[in-house]
Amino acid sequence: MNAPAKSKAIVASRFGYPFKDKQEREITDPQALYEGLSFVQGGHYLLGAHGFFHGGIHFDRSCSNAFSLDQGIRCLADGEVIAYRINCEYLDATRGTPGDGPTLRPYSTGFVLVRHRLQAPTPPQPYKPAPMDHPMVDARNMGTYLYSDPEGRRRARWLRHGTPLTVEIGKYAPGRRYLRVHGVGGPGSPATGWISPTWLALDPAAGTSLFNVLGFKEEVSTFVQGGDHPDPERVAAYKQNKAERERPAPAPAPALTLYSLYMHVADFADYRKQAQWKRPAWWSTKRYRVGKKATDGRGGAPEHSGRQWISRFPTSQNINDLTPGFASSVARFTAALTASGATVQVNATHRPPERAYLMHYAWRIAREGLDPASVPSMEGVDIDWAHANSRGVTDVTAARQAARDMVDGYRIVFRPSLTSRHTEGRAIDMNIAGAIGRTIVDATGRERTVGSSADLHEIGRSYGVIKLATDPPHWSDDGH
Repeated sequence: MNAPAKSKAIVASRFGYPFKDKQEREITDPQALYEGLSFVQGGHYLLGAHGFFHGGIHFDRSCSNAFSLDQGIRCLADGEVIAYRINCEYLDATRGTPGDGPTLRPYSTGFVLVRHRLQAPTPPQPYKPAPMDHPMVDARNMGTYLYSDPEGRRRARWLRHGTPLTVEIGKYAPGRRYLRVHGVGGPGSPATGWISPTWLALDPAAGTSLFNVLGFKEEVSTFVQGGDHPDPERVAAYKQNKAERERPAPAPAPALTLYSLYMHVADFADYRKQAQWKRPAWWSTKRYRVGKKATDGRGGAPEHSGRQWISRFPTSQNINDLTPGFASSVARFTAALTASGATVQVNATHRPPERAYLMHYAWRIAREGLDPASVPSMEGVDIDWAHANSRGVTDVTAARQAARDMVDGYRIVFRPSLTSRHTEGRAIDMNIAGAIGRTIVDATGRERTVGSSADLHEIGRSYGVIKLATDPPHWSDDGH
């Protein structure tokens, strides 16, 4: 037995006073309501005749000169009835007195209790920019520093890969760490300083000529090649982008639940006598009787199972259809793979629950011998697994063959689950080629050489994309 669906709370969007005025107009001024209530003798709001607090509001015929009472009281706001009672007939409170005839004093114990929900506006969601690649993914963002001292302790300026320089080459000294810079091409300062020869496009024989060996120095034109530091501005922009994307969503808007109680309502006999009383807005004027031979809402029999169902409820191949957090992780991981020269082919991301339902039960009927007539139904999938004819007789042979056709069409190898990381938007199937031997930047910005599949799996894990070892193309946010 399925558990009953939980009802969705009704958010109040309409408020109003319980009556209209004598001209059938909406009351908009609360003072007009207070003046009409002043005629009532049974109880006053907010203070009663005794001077104590009186939270109830009484209405009776004495205020009919101010309000239109014939249509009955209206609910103060949208809401849902959570309890009510209606007397079949008014109760009699008359005490019998010997010799006196009956004096009818009717009263009502009927009531309606309504729950209202006030929902504050939803706060705006913070802007989340598109994900940025780490600066180290692109070699054009790499470079090195120009130092203001020969020991390389004080950074003076970052120089991008390809920046032209003029450096001083002296007597060949194999242990020397920094060369003196006499000029830097392009705008900016300082134009002099010290730089590591590791990141210069120098001839290996530079500084070894007889001219240099004799102690003479010469200036050589070269340029920065590669580097050990990414562009500081790009790094700052990347960190800012990451912080904005990971910024938590604002807390849900608060909601207030309140109740209104309507007491001493009319008895059922009165409702039957007052045919002019307006029915609720949701109560249709048309009425229908469901016959014994009524079919479903589509007006036809369910469709037999078979190969035609394979193309329905297709699995997505779009990374954006994954859950937002996992989609961001996959996008950054695949971007690092592509930047390294590897190729990525996405086969599947989010799988609709309807498709999982079709795959699961097609497999169980075709491979496990499940009785087609015992398959539970699923809302939105009007399929007849048992291949029943117009008289309700099932064709098990045709049903099993249709299920086998579906299994072959889906190319199922293992028993599909009804719920999986794919149906939750937390898994991706993708083929990665050409990654072995490449240098790939992991999520921390560190370059890592891929020597095996295990190395590639570790890089994916750094991005939050975890490999399921038993399923070659399958990655998820938790490895399942």
